[in-house]
Amino acid sequence: MKNSYQEMDDEQSWRNFESNANRGIPEMNLNKFKKGVNRREFLMALGIFGLSGKVLSDILIKEYNKHLINRIYNELPKHTHLAETKGKWDNNGVEKIGYGIIYKNHYFTQFHITDTFTMQSFMGNLRQNMDESETRLYGKKLERIAQDEETDVSIFKLPTDLSLPDFPCKPSEDVYLGQDVYLIGHPQLENLSIRGGKVIDLNGWDKISLKSKTLAAKVSAFLGTDISSIGGDSGAPLVSSDFKLLGMHSYGYFGNLGYDVRIKEYLKHIK
Repeated sequence: MKNSYQEMDDEQSWRNFESNANRGIPEMNLNKFKKGVNRREFLMALGIFGLSGKVLSDILIKEYNKHLINRIYNELPKHTHLAETKGKWDNNGVEKIGYGIIYKNHYFTQFHITDTFTMQSFMGNLRQNMDESETRLYGKKLERIAQDEETDVSIFKLPTDLSLPDFPCKPSEDVYLGQDVYLIGHPQLENLSIRGGKVIDLNGWDKISLKSKTLAAKVSAFLGTDISSIGGDSGAPLVSSDFKLLGMHSYGYFGNLGYDVRIKEYLKHIK
C-alpha cells in the first residue's frame, strides 16, 4: 500500500515541509511537489504567509509613524523663522516680531503680526493697523505678495540673496474631526513648545467683526483644535501626525482653544 503522501517526491520532503509550517516560517519549494497535494498545501502556506505578513505590516506601519513623530519634534522647529516688522502709527515708530515658514521661496505668516499692533487704552487692548510697514527676515527686506486681514494672511517673497529651504511637510487640505495634529509654537516668542491635540472644529469664529459681510467665507478659512493658544504662537505651523502641513496658527478662543488658517488660504495667492 502506498503512503497517503505518495504524491510527494519523498517522505523527507513532507517532514521538512511540515516542520517548517509548524514553526510558522514555511520554506516551501513548489517544484518539489506534484499535482494533487500542491493545491492543499499551497493554500495552507498562503494562510501562514498572510498572517505573518499582516503582523509584519502592522509593525512597519507603527515604526514609520514613530519616525514621522520624531521628525515633527526634531526636524520641524529649525524650519520656523522669526521676522521683524517696523512701521508707524500716528507718526510714532512701531516694531513687531513673529514667526512664519518658507514655502516655494515665499514667507507665510499672519497679517496681525506684520501689519497691526496692540495699543493699550482705558477701553482695553485695541488693535491698530500700522502705516508704512516693512518686514525683514535675517536682515533682508521682504517683498509683500499678498495680505488679507479677514483671513489673517500675510505673504512675502524672499529676495534673491536669501535662500532658505521649504518647510518639510507637504501642504494638505485633508482635515477631519478628531485628526491628530501638532503645533510648532513659540510661547512669548522665546521658548519652543510643540503641543499635540486634535481637530475639534472645521470652521473658525468671526473674531474680527460679527457684522462682517464675508463671515461665511472667513470661518471656512479656519480650523479649530484643542491645543491652547499662547501669546507668541501666531505664525506657528500646524501639522498632522502623518507629516502634512494643514495651516498656520492665528488666534485663541476661550483661552484653551486654538484656531488656524487653513493652508489653502496661502496657496491660492502664489499659484
